[in-house]
Amino acid sequence: MNGPWQQLGNAIEPWWTGTSARHLECSVLGSILILGDVLPKVRSVMGRNDFIADAHRLIFDAMLDVEKSGAIPDLVLVAHQLERNGTMERAGGAAYLSMLVDRVPCVDSAGEYAKRVK
Repeated sequence: MNGPWQQLGNAIEPWWTGTSARHLECSVLGSILILGDVLPKVRSVMGRNDFIADAHRLIFDAMLDVEKSGAIPDLVLVAHQLERNGTMERAGGAAYLSMLVDRVPCVDSAGEYAKRVK
């Protein structure tokens, strides 16, 4: 298997069965994909190097690129930016991005998730 499945530890184990750090990273990214307005709050607490998984760093970088362009990051814009950066496959692909969105417990807690990742 490719993408974050391997990078998060066990090649056959999805993120939601692993450590709490994995849950938190995914919740941070998924929250931003759902409500891009939370990115500044997350960015004030943590940066790309606070993510354990390389795939998550790539996704976060794409979010920052979208923000720098003057847009608010969302699932479509981040996926497009990953394609433009040539990093979509290494980031886990479109299905992984969708899964991040589907697994967010509470978007309003993005800042708290970020504090705990750091």
